[in-house]
Amino acid sequence: MTLFRQLLALILLSLTLSLAGALWLSFDNSREFLAEQLTTDIENASVSMAGALQPHLDPLQPVLIESVLKAYADGGFYQQLEVRLFGSELSWQEQRTVDFHGVPAWFQGLELLPQVERSVVLSSGWLQYGELTIIGHPGMAYRTLWQTFIQMLSWFAALTLLLVLVAAMGIRRILKPLQQIQHVSDQIRQHQFDQPITLPKTPELRSVVEAINQMAQQLQRDFSESDQRQQQLKDQAFRDPVSGLGNRRFFNQQLQAWLQQEPRGVLALIKIPSLTQRDQQSFVERDKAIARASQLMQQRCAGVADAVLCRLGLDEFALILPGQSIEQSRALLEHQQQALLELFASTELPVWIGACWINHSGSVAEVMARVDQALQHARSDNNQQVQIHTDSREVAQRSELVTMLQKAVEQGAVSFSKQPVKLLGDQQLVHYELFARLEFPVGTLLPAASFMSTLDEYELGLRFDQLAIKLVLAQLEKDPGQSVVLNLSAASLKSTAFQRWLALQLQQHVDVLPFFGLECSEETVLYNKAAVISLVQLLREYGVRFGLDRVGRNFSSMTYVQQVRPDYVKIDAAFTQSLVASPQESVFLTSLVSTIRALSIQVLAVHIEDEEQLQQLSHYRFDGYQGFLHQPEPFFSNTLQHGEKA
Repeated sequence: MTLFRQLLALILLSLTLSLAGALWLSFDNSREFLAEQLTTDIENASVSMAGALQPHLDPLQPVLIESVLKAYADGGFYQQLEVRLFGSELSWQEQRTVDFHGVPAWFQGLELLPQVERSVVLSSGWLQYGELTIIGHPGMAYRTLWQTFIQMLSWFAALTLLLVLVAAMGIRRILKPLQQIQHVSDQIRQHQFDQPITLPKTPELRSVVEAINQMAQQLQRDFSESDQRQQQLKDQAFRDPVSGLGNRRFFNQQLQAWLQQEPRGVLALIKIPSLTQRDQQSFVERDKAIARASQLMQQRCAGVADAVLCRLGLDEFALILPGQSIEQSRALLEHQQQALLELFASTELPVWIGACWINHSGSVAEVMARVDQALQHARSDNNQQVQIHTDSREVAQRSELVTMLQKAVEQGAVSFSKQPVKLLGDQQLVHYELFARLEFPVGTLLPAASFMSTLDEYELGLRFDQLAIKLVLAQLEKDPGQSVVLNLSAASLKSTAFQRWLALQLQQHVDVLPFFGLECSEETVLYNKAAVISLVQLLREYGVRFGLDRVGRNFSSMTYVQQVRPDYVKIDAAFTQSLVASPQESVFLTSLVSTIRALSIQVLAVHIEDEEQLQQLSHYRFDGYQGFLHQPEPFFSNTLQHGEKA
């Protein structure tokens, strides 16, 4: 029982006993008064009736005696009237049935009022003729006493209710600081720190609140320092101090991780000779020029989800554009070149960009050789200083792909596979992550990585997310019991109508929501934080799990994780894949995992492909893992005939 209820019960019990005692005394006084009143009425009636009967006794007039008895019996509250003559067997009697008129039997059975009986001798002078016996009728007294009891009970109930309300309000006001302490304690447990609690006037509670406020402030400082430490470790290991971009080490990790994930997109090298010329100037001026160029390129890439921009050397930068089409990449790279030329217009030096289209896995060395070749072509071709090497068949198949995607989305021809996410140690299943593939009439299965950029380019991403959610929820209705998670695209979060649509879907499938979850990437959160926070609030109302993917990929503070409060996060694959190859990175990874775990958020590793990597995880406090150590398996397929619609 809560402290509030204990105090309320104690106060209510004390007040109830006091009030019940006072009301009982009042009720008992009323009972005694009615008993005395009943006795007095009988005594008065006996005297009056004796006087009325006396003239009819000598000479004896039976008819008049009987008339007097009837008159008194009909006009008063008497149960029995009897006249008995001495020395004779003559007697007259009038009886009336006792009717309590609405007084319950249990109340009558309490015998709160005595039965009043009075006998008087009928005489004339010294001569005694007989005896008059009167037994009172308690019906009226019981009715009066019952009405008094009901009124007192009503007052008792009303006063009790009033006392409960007043006591509850008073106790709540007194205990408000304790409620705030409980709320703040829950937030502290989750590493959420709001405004400090207002100090109460009660001295005992004031000292407690001061201690809680100081503890919250200290924990906030500790978390901020922990976040800063892991950020510093990450900057030292993976960030170029001059440009603020990722360094070559970070680039190699990201490129290797991307190439192992069914890559589809563009990799580019950007050469800025103007920065080399500035090597003849002061280091300060050169560093300022590098910082300006880096900031400019970051701004141009801000709208590209999952883009990775790194500085590889003095005048060389690398750019990974996952999911971007050839046309999208060419337009972006040409804008990059034009902006850089304008920035360094005074040097009159060119900007060379070499890129290659990647649509299959490969080694880092092989891909870098292709990109370097494209860069050399850009340097040797003054008319085309932005070179993108690609297979000519890719361009020819572009329009065909768009048509096929539109038809597949329209018909709902989607297939899903699932990959388990398990806890370390007991290997308990956390959930399955679902991977979508579009099915075409010719039997081709196209993975999501191959078409998501095209969907976004042609504004089909939102429709695809809605289709996937509807199909998965419908499948869970048919076969519940498997916890599954779907990835959301940035297009859905940018849509103001998506959350309203999602709320309606969740309302229609309440029974299966414990088995359903959504997740999105870190980049999506950073660029759509308000929308993601609103989405998380909606999902929590319906008990739907939410997770973040690729956490740690960007050079951003973990405060966004604290604000979003996901149920779990997945550390970027580039870090987990390098555990075995680069044990020296363990300091940063340990700090990152510890910072997130301090928020009571589950931390998962991804792309775990062998037992060696799995063994390494136990040293870094990961909660669970996912990867090709457990191969994806079919979940369900929604293959429809041509012309049908989902």
